[in-house]
Amino acid sequence: GASTGGVGGGVSAAMFRDDDDGTAGGTTEDDVEAIRERVQALVQFTNPLGKAMDALQEDVETMRRELAFWQRERENMGRIAQEVKSAPLGETVAKQDRRLEEADDEIAAMKKKIQSVKAAIHRNDDKIAKLLDMVVTPA
Repeated sequence: GASTGGVGGGVSAAMFRDDDDGTAGGTTEDDVEAIRERVQALVQFTNPLGKAMDALQEDVETMRRELAFWQRERENMGRIAQEVKSAPLGETVAKQDRRLEEADDEIAAMKKKIQSVKAAIHRNDDKIAKLLDMVVTPA
């Protein structure tokens, strides 16, 4: 009973049976060769599949890390939004008004400093002019 090796195209248990004394004219060698060819074909198809699975696993890990990042980002932004919503509008406006008043006060102080520097420059110009007049026209 040698295998028919026919149209079904798979490995059958009949290929491994040893019903006769092995003198069937090389059918065992033919069976081994057929099995070898089928195993090679199987390996050719499974190697790319294995590589694709490895790449897919790496992609999944990257996607999980990114998902965790965006979940944390969402939680943080949700907290900030909740704080803004829970703060009464009057408090927020009052804070901005205080900041505006502080900025106005700083501007006024700078203007006073500028005016005092300008006055000092004017006084110095007057002194220089008097000194030059004294040098040019002695008394």
